[in-house]
Amino acid sequence: RPSSESVKSVAFAHPLDTVVPPSPPAVPATSSASPPPSTRHLPVSSSARSVPATGKGRRNRSRSLAMMNSRSRKRLRRAGFGSQPNTSVTRPSLRNLSTAFAFLGTHSEASSNPYGPNQSRRLPDKEEYDQAMLKELDSMESHGVKELVDLPPGAHAIGTRWILSKKFDADGNLQKYKARLVAQGFTQREGVDFSTTYSPVIAAPSLRLMLSIAANKGHAVEALDISTAFLNSDIDGDVYVKQPPGFVDKDHPHKVWKLKKALYGLRQSPRLWYNTLHEFLLQQNFVRSDYESCLYTRKNSVTGEDTMVAVYVDDLVLSSNIPSVVSSLKSSFVSRFSITDLGPLTSILGIKVSRDHTNKCFYLSQASFVRDAISKFGLDYLPACRTPMTNATDLTPTPGFKASLPDAN
Repeated sequence: RPSSESVKSVAFAHPLDTVVPPSPPAVPATSSASPPPSTRHLPVSSSARSVPATGKGRRNRSRSLAMMNSRSRKRLRRAGFGSQPNTSVTRPSLRNLSTAFAFLGTHSEASSNPYGPNQSRRLPDKEEYDQAMLKELDSMESHGVKELVDLPPGAHAIGTRWILSKKFDADGNLQKYKARLVAQGFTQREGVDFSTTYSPVIAAPSLRLMLSIAANKGHAVEALDISTAFLNSDIDGDVYVKQPPGFVDKDHPHKVWKLKKALYGLRQSPRLWYNTLHEFLLQQNFVRSDYESCLYTRKNSVTGEDTMVAVYVDDLVLSSNIPSVVSSLKSSFVSRFSITDLGPLTSILGIKVSRDHTNKCFYLSQASFVRDAISKFGLDYLPACRTPMTNATDLTPTPGFKASLPDAN
C-alpha cells in the first residue's frame, strides 16, 4: 500500500490559468451613432448595413436583426448553450460548459474524419493519406486478416469504410497520417455476428497512482504503442465483410472477405484484443490486479524486481525499478507484436507528461486539449469571468513544495 506521501507526489499543471480569451473582433461602424446595447455586437449583413436607420429602413433593419438573432440562438442551442433574445454572445452556464467539454472525451491525440478514397483525392494532403491506406492494407496482408470467398447463402456481409485521421502529440504537433479500415459494426446482429463485447481500459486514477508510486520510488517509466493491435486477435466465429471502398478486386468484385482476425469497428474486436494481450502478459509472468483489470504487476524476491504495466487498448506504460527489465520487456513485445517504442513517457492519451526527478513527481498537463475545446465550442470570444471566491480567502503555497510548474503553453 503506497504511503500518503507517494500519493501526493503527482502535481498538476492547470492550463486554464494560461488561456486568455482574445478580445472580440471589432465590428465596422455603420454610422456615428452607437447601436443599442442589445444589438451592439451582432454581426450585421451587408444588406442590413446599407439600409439607413430611419423610417421604413429602420423597420427592415430591425427585422433583419431579429432573424439573425433567431439563427444565432439556434446555433448556440446546437452547441449546448442557452440564449437570450437580442444578444450576440451568451455566457454559458457552468453546467452547460461542463457538458460541452465532456462531449470531447479524454483522448485528443487524433482528429478523425470518415473520408473515403474518392473524397481523399480532393484533400490537400491526399498523397499522405493514400500512403497510409496502402500501409494499412499491407499490414492486414502480413497479419493474415482475411481471405476472399463467395458469400454463403443466408450469410450477412458487413460493410466497411475508411477512417482517415491525423495523429497529434500532447502539444498539438502532427505526428503522422493514419488510415484505418473499419467494419460498420452497427449493422452486426447480436447472437449471429457477435456475442459479448465488454473490454476494460485503465481508469485515470489508477494511472495517476501508478505514476505516483513510480515517482516516489524512482522507477524508470517508458511507453510503447502496439501498431494495428486488433489485427493480432483471432476472430471468434464466421464473420464476412465487404471489400474496402476503392480497393475492390477487379477479377472478383462480387466476393467478400471472410475474416480470420479481428477488424476495427467490429463489436467484439476490443474484447478479443484485450484477451490476446492478457494471455501474452500472463506468459510473461505478470499478475493482473484484483482491483484494476488493466494494471499488471510482476515481482521477483530474488532479483528485487518490481514491474508494472498499465494498458489502455493499444497504449502501454511500463514501469520498473530495474531499467534493463523495461528494455527486456520491450524485446518480448517485439517478438509477438509490431510496436512503436516511444521511449521515456512524455505523453499518454493526449496528456503531456513531464517528470521532476528532484522533487519525485510527475506533471500532467492538457493545455492543448483545453485550447481545442475552447475553439471547438466557440468560446474564444466570451467575456472574462471573475472567479467566484470571497476577497477574504487566503491563498498560500503548500508547505514544503518549492517546484515550479512547467510552462503550460
